Amino acid sequence: AGIKNFATILAKDMHRDVAHIPGSGAAGALAGGCMAFLHAEIASGVDFFIQITELEEKVRKADIIITGEGQLDESSFNGKVISKVGEICNNYRKKWYIVTGQNALEINSLAKESDFEVISILQYAKDVGRSMENAGLYLKIAAMEIALKAR
Repeated sequence: AGIKNFATILAKDMHRDVAHIPGSGAAGALAGGCMAFLHAEIASGVDFFIQITELEEKVRKADIIITGEGQLDESSFNGKVISKVGEICNNYRKKWYIVTGQNALEINSLAKESDFEVISILQYAKDVGRSMENAGLYLKIAAMEIALKAR
């Protein structure tokens, strides 16, 4: 209700109707406010990130790609950074590794189209608590495992 009320006020007082613009309610309507007050444009965060970091060119030049996700699940491949990184890796036929705290992915929807491997730090830790307490250690172990596989 708060975001709808904010959009109504923006339309009435600022003559900027942001209520029907996809993404304008993101981050508590911060995007809509920026559009109304600063005349900002909404852009895909992941596409913007890929552009400013020149990620595609870096992937093209790389031997392998390593990305991370706190918890890997089906939603990880629905428009999040990891799905876009995967698309770029697939386009250049690059091997990529996903290092994750927890792998909750049962069926890998990209497995047939992509050359990637999931490494969960929970495979080294006895439980989630220990994996979080010693995340640095387990990430080092995951990095060593990737290095051995990538040789």
